[in-house]
Amino acid sequence: MVASISECAQRHTWAGKLTIELRDLSAEKIAGLGEEIQQRAQAIALETATEIVIRKVEHDPPAVAQPEIQTKIEEAAAQLRLKTIRLPSGAGHDAQMMARLGPMGMIFVPSAGGISHSPREFTSWQDCANGADVLLHTLLLVDRT
Repeated sequence: MVASISECAQRHTWAGKLTIELRDLSAEKIAGLGEEIQQRAQAIALETATEIVIRKVEHDPPAVAQPEIQTKIEEAAAQLRLKTIRLPSGAGHDAQMMARLGPMGMIFVPSAGGISHSPREFTSWQDCANGADVLLHTLLLVDRT
């Protein structure tokens, strides 16, 4: 979930803006959670005599990686003697948009301490190079099929 709050310039008024981003591989789970948030927000508004307005700004359907692409990624990594693990990703990566055009898979590289999407995130140059090598070899394998 991504959230941010901004204040109004007037001292007697506090206007907040909260952005919520819901991610999951299941469209049903996203819709259900969105409905729960809407219901809870309306209950809070009634309890506190405030106005809460929820507006859906964007909706991008979840994209599931194709098993045949995942297998090619694993084959490429094996050729390079690199370990793999399959990870689900509900993130809004470019792959989510590319999945509309054709089969999609994602290559993740390790971040120190498992920290991701943070100013403290760090990935070694070697791990970046390994990820690029896996991408190249994956493309070559896909091209041969």
